[in-house]
Amino acid sequence: MSWLETQTNLFKSLQGKTVKRWVGIEMALRETDDGIPEYRHPTVCYLQLSRLDAELKDEPTARIVTSQDNDIFGLIRYDQLADLPANEHEDRSGYYCPREVSELPIGKIDEVSVVGLTQVISEVHFRIDGMHVTLYAGEIYEDRELNYDVRFLDECVLVQVDGARPEALSFSPD
Repeated sequence: MSWLETQTNLFKSLQGKTVKRWVGIEMALRETDDGIPEYRHPTVCYLQLSRLDAELKDEPTARIVTSQDNDIFGLIRYDQLADLPANEHEDRSGYYCPREVSELPIGKIDEVSVVGLTQVISEVHFRIDGMHVTLYAGEIYEDRELNYDVRFLDECVLVQVDGARPEALSFSPD
């Protein structure tokens, strides 16, 4: 079995499992001129993470990151990583914010589908409680005019719920 087939099977093995909590490391989109990290922008329809963990009921945690293959990145499960600190109070003063990702649905994963290219997994789709959670390998970049551009097959985990950026319940911008 190839490495890609092994990774595909690891993701598909999540079908029927129950997610009790999501934890991740959110990555800021940019820093303002004052050095303040900006995690959200109205034109960006993805949550950008460097890592996403699905804490499962009665199962080990599924840890999702990206891995580089030549010039492109793909999604992988790398369950050997250490637990993430999910602090009760989010510290958004830095470029990376470990936190509970409470805006993602929890419950039984009814369906899993994987989109792979010849060497990497570009997307993973979960259906949980009637909602569609999609993970993409990609990254959000800012151009000179302060517009955001999505580049797929890049080094972050981009997340959407039902085709839109999941709304954070515990965060409100200043």
